[in-house]
Amino acid sequence: MTFIMQAPLPIQAPSIPQSGGEVVVRLVSSGPDWEFWTGLIGAVGIVVTWVLAARQMKSQSEESGRQLKAQREETTRQLQMQSLDQAAAGVVNMLDTFYRPYIQLSESNKAVYKELRERYADEPDYSTLTYLLRDHQFQENDLALVKLLASNGRRLAALISDNAGCVDDADIQAALSKAAVHFWMLDMAFRKKLVGDGERFAKFTYPKDLDMKLADKQGALQRELVNLREERSRLAALRTSGA
Repeated sequence: MTFIMQAPLPIQAPSIPQSGGEVVVRLVSSGPDWEFWTGLIGAVGIVVTWVLAARQMKSQSEESGRQLKAQREETTRQLQMQSLDQAAAGVVNMLDTFYRPYIQLSESNKAVYKELRERYADEPDYSTLTYLLRDHQFQENDLALVKLLASNGRRLAALISDNAGCVDDADIQAALSKAAVHFWMLDMAFRKKLVGDGERFAKFTYPKDLDMKLADKQGALQRELVNLREERSRLAALRTSGA
């Protein structure tokens, strides 16, 4: 009896030994069918290789994209931190150069004036500038206080003129201009460069609401400084955590 076997690859019919035994199947390694299957396998191999390579390239591209995004985010954070540092330095400069020294010296000056004003408590129209213009003869101790007021006034006027750029509030700038004129008038009257015309120069008084405005502005700047430093710390923490 003869058996014909089917297989994906062409095969020869098995040969049956005369004495019986195992059926031997030999693949046919030539012919048109063999060439088709080998070509197909080769093509499949090429496709598989291309797919794997494409996946690898995609993975590498995605990783490069993530790295580029991380680098851009880090650059943005660094620029933001530099901007925050510059802003904080500007606020510190305004506080240390003008607001704090001015307010401190002005508070000292107010304490001196208060002591002098109590000396003339029974004179409701008392004004150091007006009394100097009238050539009032101060007692020795009172004269020493007036001298201190004039000296402090020169320093306060210098702070105003030297640090005009530290003040960005128009209302405060206007009040500081009036204060500077008051200090100049007081100094000239103390040195007797101005005498008489008390009524004429009486309007050049120190703005009473100036110190409160400066204190409010100082508080606002200090809060701004805290916010800038907190935001800077937040960005630094993001960089450290790699977020």
